[in-house]
Amino acid sequence: MQPDRRGARALALFAALLAVAVPALPGRALAATTDLDGSIVAGDGVTWSDSAVAVVTLVDMTAKPNAGVILGQERIDAAGASPIAFDVLYDDAKVQPKNAYGAYAAVVDGDTTYATPLPVPVLTGGPSADVELTVEAVPPAASTMPGSVTRNTASAGN
Repeated sequence: MQPDRRGARALALFAALLAVAVPALPGRALAATTDLDGSIVAGDGVTWSDSAVAVVTLVDMTAKPNAGVILGQERIDAAGASPIAFDVLYDDAKVQPKNAYGAYAAVVDGDTTYATPLPVPVLTGGPSADVELTVEAVPPAASTMPGSVTRNTASAGN
């Protein structure tokens, strides 16, 4: 009988400690979240295959040491036709009223990539709902670069 009581007491003590400790732990589960929603749009007639992947990223663009911090991101598989709806979750406690935030979108479909050419201002400098992210085709990277390399055989002081 004694071992069962000790186990029950230990379990009760552990549960009580857990109930007290968990609210003190930092973490996303305890943070207030909200969302940035809208759509990714492309030019007329642009459609993507079922294997296309879209990504929307919410970034702090303020010229401070924490610039470039990602506040939220959403990946959308099987993107389909334009427009593509998105809903990026982020911790609203991390949004500072004096900071600038921007949203980027990219759609990759095989060897073709579409992306927003510039960040779209959101939250403190723009909307937080019904955001339209317009993407354009990204030119493919050059596989070769024309030119030649010459070596300067003359050295200074000779």
